[in-house]
Amino acid sequence: MATLKTLTDSLHQNWRFVRQDVSSDSYVIISVVHPRFALALAEHHQLNDKLLGLTRMWGGGVHLSQVWRVFHASEF
Repeated sequence: MATLKTLTDSLHQNWRFVRQDVSSDSYVIISVVHPRFALALAEHHQLNDKLLGLTRMWGGGVHLSQVWRVFHASEF
């Protein structure tokens, strides 16, 4: 479990990193408070912008927009 940002002691800021595949560095970042939701990018067409927010994992499945890759510091 990781805390991405802490404003209070609220669990709303706590996340679980669930590995998508045993052989990859791909993860789904799932809310501790809302376990059926994961972080994903969403598009805001009117502002031509991308937003980060919680999206539902329908039927327990993961959408490609909910998969994140973890990079090692040496890759930068």
